[in-house]
Amino acid sequence: MKQEMSLHFKDFLQALETSMKAGYSLENSIGECEKDMRARYGEREPFVRELRFMRGQLLVNVPVEQLFEDFGKRCGIEDIRCFAEVLTIAKRTGGSMKMVLEQTSRTLRGKLDTKKEIEAAIAAKKYEQTIMSVIPAGIILYMNLTFPGFLDVLYTGAMGRIIMTGCLMVYAASWYMGRKMVEIEV
Repeated sequence: MKQEMSLHFKDFLQALETSMKAGYSLENSIGECEKDMRARYGEREPFVRELRFMRGQLLVNVPVEQLFEDFGKRCGIEDIRCFAEVLTIAKRTGGSMKMVLEQTSRTLRGKLDTKKEIEAAIAAKKYEQTIMSVIPAGIILYMNLTFPGFLDVLYTGAMGRIIMTGCLMVYAASWYMGRKMVEIEV
């Protein structure tokens, strides 16, 4: 859910930046972005409902920076909270809102793109780890099916059982360590 909201926020920032470049005020840009996001994702999307709520709040003169701050707290996404802080500072200092939004938007979009790339790389490594964990068991199963009796020496004598038990422990430890290595939170 959070990941989906982050992706929608990225699209929202892009639409907001475009709307601001077209000459809309920040408050009117939010209304335009709500229409754009509704057309893109549908009425029932949580992010669209949030934008509709924000647009309603703007009609009763709630400050836009307050709306983003509250939204960031409700959804728990740090990027939205950071955007709210930047928006608050830009409003207080009277800076060029277009320039501030453009820079912030570019930075947050870059961060989200990088996060997506990292998650894709981690998913690939998890897949590799899964395959590498299955291969030894697959090889033993293949040997037992195609060459019956070939591995009997490893499992019947005392020395073979000791060696294979040691191999099983090494295999279990490496599987556990591999799982721990690919459990990365981004």
